[in-house]
Amino acid sequence: MWNSTSTWRRLFTLALIASVAGCASQKYATQETPDSLEAFTRWELQGKLGVRTPEDAHSANLIWQQLDDDYLIQIHGPLGRGRIRIEKSGRSVTLTDGDEQHSASTAEAMLYETTGLDFPVRHLVFWVRGLPSPKGRSARKLMYDESGQISTFEQAGWQIEYRGQQQNAALTLPQKILVSNGDYRLTIVAKSWRAI
Repeated sequence: MWNSTSTWRRLFTLALIASVAGCASQKYATQETPDSLEAFTRWELQGKLGVRTPEDAHSANLIWQQLDDDYLIQIHGPLGRGRIRIEKSGRSVTLTDGDEQHSASTAEAMLYETTGLDFPVRHLVFWVRGLPSPKGRSARKLMYDESGQISTFEQAGWQIEYRGQQQNAALTLPQKILVSNGDYRLTIVAKSWRAI
């Protein structure tokens, strides 16, 4: 299962399903950046995504637009090749990969159905902003850097680590996010953050 190109593309995309809405060609009125990470719920992240397992590793470009509880995640390879779109609107999640389209009620269900991987994607929208998720079990082993920002913690069986920070108005946001569990690792490198 892990060696199939189609499965890898889905795994790569679905690892991020927990988080975005909109379309790169759509324009949203820019909002002022809130004063707290918890209130920063309408945003766009552009950067790189990497997924590593014992069998393989992949990387791609990432555009993640989050509008409160809805999102759109676009993942594509070099020169726009291999475009995958994951959209959550209301109570459904849809994955579009070329002519193929899959729907499920949750990101976790879609990820499990298409790859067999059990990944807590509902937490990722918090983790990527530098926050433990308020959903489910509390985070453990929180550590802070010299500036008072969270540098690492454990939650839902996963280790979350932050390397580097970016200022966006009053907010300090992660630049590199590593989410790992044993031999499985998801890396997000944020090139830019903006309020939408």
